[in-house]
Amino acid sequence: MTTKNTANASGPEFSKGHVFGARLFFLAEAALAIYFVFSYRLEIGILYLVYGIISIFLLIPAFRCADCDYYGRRCSLGWGRWAPRLFPDNYRNLLGSFSGINIVFWPLRLAPILTGLDKIIQSIILCNYSLDQHYLFGAYLVILLLQRLLFHTRICPSRLDNSKSAISVP
Repeated sequence: MTTKNTANASGPEFSKGHVFGARLFFLAEAALAIYFVFSYRLEIGILYLVYGIISIFLLIPAFRCADCDYYGRRCSLGWGRWAPRLFPDNYRNLLGSFSGINIVFWPLRLAPILTGLDKIIQSIILCNYSLDQHYLFGAYLVILLLQRLLFHTRICPSRLDNSKSAISVP
């Protein structure tokens, strides 16, 4: 197994303020996503929550963080320091270069968007306009856009070249 030398890793560690801001956006996105999916149907919400926890705390560090240049250092979301605790050096690159595997994480963003759109379409069809739902969905989309604009290029720079076709999930 080959391991990367973190001493020669590209890019400086990110500041705690940057990580704090990125995590605030992440928490806002996650809270609204969970709200949309849970308000759609309880069973789907529970499955989404379990899938999200497994994806964010186990799968993303396994597929992305363990092979990142920021492994062992503070990355833009702070996962770089957490990844060595889950995946020691001898397990790095065990999964190889699976940049196409990011499709596994698409439901984390697609499920809230689809359930939010469904709620809005249902309210239009039934003429039962719920502005709360429209405003929350708009806020969710704005959070996604701002998160993408402010933090996208700072998430694992080594991964951006390898995964141009895949969406980035924090």
